[in-house]
Amino acid sequence: MQSHVKLLHASPGVVKMEMLKQVSEYVDKNREWIIGVLQNLVRIPSVVGEEQKIGEYIEKVLNEIGVHVERQNVEKDRFNVIARLKKPSTGKTLLFCGHMDTVPLSEGWTIDPFGGKIIDGKLYGLGASDMKGGLAAMIATLKTLNDLSIEPNGNVLFVSVVDEEAYSKGILKFLEKNIRADMAVLGEPHFYETLLGYKGKMLVELVVKGRASHGSTPEHGINAINDAAKIITSLDQLNFLRHEKLGQGSLCVLKIEGGYKKYSLTTPEKATIIISRHTVPGETKEKVINDFKQLINLINIRSQVEIKIKPPFYSPYVLSEEEEIVKALMRIYLKVTGRELKIDYGTSVSDANHLVVKGGIPTVVFGPSGGNQHAPNEYVLVDQVLTVSKIYTMLAIELLS
Repeated sequence: MQSHVKLLHASPGVVKMEMLKQVSEYVDKNREWIIGVLQNLVRIPSVVGEEQKIGEYIEKVLNEIGVHVERQNVEKDRFNVIARLKKPSTGKTLLFCGHMDTVPLSEGWTIDPFGGKIIDGKLYGLGASDMKGGLAAMIATLKTLNDLSIEPNGNVLFVSVVDEEAYSKGILKFLEKNIRADMAVLGEPHFYETLLGYKGKMLVELVVKGRASHGSTPEHGINAINDAAKIITSLDQLNFLRHEKLGQGSLCVLKIEGGYKKYSLTTPEKATIIISRHTVPGETKEKVINDFKQLINLINIRSQVEIKIKPPFYSPYVLSEEEEIVKALMRIYLKVTGRELKIDYGTSVSDANHLVVKGGIPTVVFGPSGGNQHAPNEYVLVDQVLTVSKIYTMLAIELLS
């Protein structure tokens, strides 16, 4: 017989120990089911751009759980999966969010990247911790809430999105739906700390335009590659702002392209430089462009340089430690694990940037972790997946009391 719990009189700020015991027992009882879901997620390749099959699997599992499920098309054969625990209510809405895509497979794996093999409590596979472990924990949370017939006085939403490892097209498409959420959890692999902010990021394209001439008389032209090289070697002269939480902005040259496509002895008239620029508050598009203009004016080049800001673009943000969801997460984490949850800030970007800045949704980044993200033999710690699911479930119960 299912247990039926309706939270009409739960006190805010207090972790209900009897409820925590019930949730923990249920998750532990369903350990094999949760691990099975995680293994199936890992066994389905879902490199960014190829998320269709994993989306279909998540859709199937959610339908089996008995929650309301819908697709949101993003591009051909690419869609977000959105689930709702119950019909919309007038209460608050808590959103659980994760991404289905992974980075491409790198060389050097010694364990099957699509096997879901467990060794010493570590489940190995491409995307196991980044972030299929988080997805499994969120799916398990929906199952726990639904099977125990726990009815929070609000809305529990879950969305698994595409394209996080590229341009964040999935989360941006989701935000177009104008679904109101009061707070959110992003299940990236951070178990010992919650991230309350990220740097921003933009791609800067420098198009260096010289003048062609015969390669035997380069002095009659303007070599765009030579001038591009001068720009690159002078980048250390740029000054970056520093933020007390996020640290200092930075850049990384990602690509340089120029010269002939079919061999000819011609002075290169064009070169393109692509730079990833991580930003902190105060480093706007306008400031970044102006900084590059000033640098180019300082160095001795004859080429004309066109400066463009290209996607993906993420704004930096810092979330207040006083947000309701932050306090609740830290309180529940302590009760479940017996440890204090640390607060930290990300060095790169994630879909949380868009949830917070574009969506206006206070978002904590917290999920099961492991090791070797974006590297050979990536793994997630199985016990953390179960622990995180317990924390997620209690978070929904407390925040929507």
